[in-house]
Amino acid sequence: MTIIVSQVDDRETLLSLCLTNHFVGHEARRKLYQELDSHPHQPEFHVKRLESLVSNPTLPPLVRKFSLLQMTRPARDTEERLRELIEEEEKDYTKRRILVERLLSILLAKALPRMVNLKELAYASRRPGHETGELLLDHSVGGGRVPAFQLRMLCWNNSWDRSLIEFVKRQKGLRVLALGSVWCSSDSIIEHRMPQEICDGLTTISGDQRVVEALLPFAPGVKSVMLDIGRLGDGRGIFRTKVDLKATGRLAQAMSQLTRLVLRNYTTRTPVFTFGLEAMSGLKVLVVDCILDEHEVVSCFYHLWTYCATY
Repeated sequence: MTIIVSQVDDRETLLSLCLTNHFVGHEARRKLYQELDSHPHQPEFHVKRLESLVSNPTLPPLVRKFSLLQMTRPARDTEERLRELIEEEEKDYTKRRILVERLLSILLAKALPRMVNLKELAYASRRPGHETGELLLDHSVGGGRVPAFQLRMLCWNNSWDRSLIEFVKRQKGLRVLALGSVWCSSDSIIEHRMPQEICDGLTTISGDQRVVEALLPFAPGVKSVMLDIGRLGDGRGIFRTKVDLKATGRLAQAMSQLTRLVLRNYTTRTPVFTFGLEAMSGLKVLVVDCILDEHEVVSCFYHLWTYCATY
């Protein structure tokens, strides 16, 4: 039965299989819930999904990968009140969606600590800073502040604060760390530095220039970096496309040990590199997912094994 169910990827078919006999139903539920992504981008769909996780204690332990991107807002009311408001708001689609996104935030806080076997988590809220690392700490375990799961990969595009550090320092098996620093200041990055024992275990980091500068010099095992360009704005809609990684000291040494670099540009402007790309002397794979001057970049990497442009 496991072999049969493993060949099924269609969600509707898996749902139908869940209603068959005990053995097939169990395997179908396991396949259905082990990877929960952000598709479709409809908050009401994800409300129903999280409700099923909260109401059925056998389902959350099945989840290995969970992703929820840009679909939650700060909950300003209780769950009961939000449900009443959603029921009353039938005509105005925009208002109803906002209410559903707030309810989704409450349900996520309930469901996430129950996913005790979670290995990969990707999360970004719609509003800056309202969801902090507190969301990652399970307050139900003896009244303590402990993580409910041990992750291999964390993609976190929210506040970089003390509670996030408290969570991360307990993730002994963390290997991939992707931090969107749109909502954190340089002072926050400096004040809440990642614990050295966690940096020692990382193999891949992802983020903008500030994230890479903050993590790479202290992560000797990192061989792969995904560098986001143009994510930081100046408040007037003009995005920075100047990449100026100072290739000196510990950062230069760390850059020389990289074997894979992915460049991702979030603007339509061509980025300008003012740091010495030649410092990445060990680079073997370069993936370019942005518009740039190929000659300027690729000419620095004559030792490449693989070059791939995806734009």
